[in-house]
Amino acid sequence: AKPLLWLMTAAVPVFIAACYGIMYQFTKSGRVIDKDNKEGLKNMEVSCLVGGAVHNATWTHDGGSFHLDYDECDQLRVEDTDGATNGEYQTQTVPFCDSCDELTIEMEKVQ
Repeated sequence: AKPLLWLMTAAVPVFIAACYGIMYQFTKSGRVIDKDNKEGLKNMEVSCLVGGAVHNATWTHDGGSFHLDYDECDQLRVEDTDGATNGEYQTQTVPFCDSCDELTIEMEKVQ
């Protein structure tokens, strides 16, 4: 009975973690805006890059706001994923600022 109890006790945290996904340590908030008119841009993909690889991603909401969960992050990459819906914008990659309270990333339209 004790080996079975030990096995169940060891397995339960694994199942709980599998059900709820990865727990991130930090959250970064910010806005993605048009460089010229300073309006917020909706439906932009904001990715956290670690060594050039995507670690986690989210999308902007109304007003261009986003909240990104992360453990570590070297750079943020913002991509226009909705095509011409709100205008076409160039992909922007910026250094990650861990000490900034909120980030503002300006996007340039495709010429």
